[in-house]
Amino acid sequence: MVLGSLTTLPLSGILLIDKPAGPTSAEVVRQVKWRVKPARVGHLGTLDPFATGVLPILVGEGTKLAPFLHDGDKHYEGLIVLGSETDTLDRTGEVVRTAPIRRLITPSWRRSRRSFPAR
Repeated sequence: MVLGSLTTLPLSGILLIDKPAGPTSAEVVRQVKWRVKPARVGHLGTLDPFATGVLPILVGEGTKLAPFLHDGDKHYEGLIVLGSETDTLDRTGEVVRTAPIRRLITPSWRRSRRSFPAR
């Protein structure tokens, strides 16, 4: 029995896309939309083009889950380079200014550090 292509099957649910660096979240949504026409497609948050990670894509009836999932806990990992500023204010730009970093272990640093769980 031939079931047909993805474009003719009714699809609903959540796709977990492992987004590589490069495409924007909107580009990933466009690619999924093209494959599951005519279903509605949306995502639960935006990852920068240079970011990698899980991008939840809601398809068809799955889009109705967005209000329940959007405000859930999210976890991010990153690397911060202190004392360097780029022309784009992110890692993709050219460094336009640097500054020496003074000692950061102060009482205020210890307090703010508690809001970031250690691994």
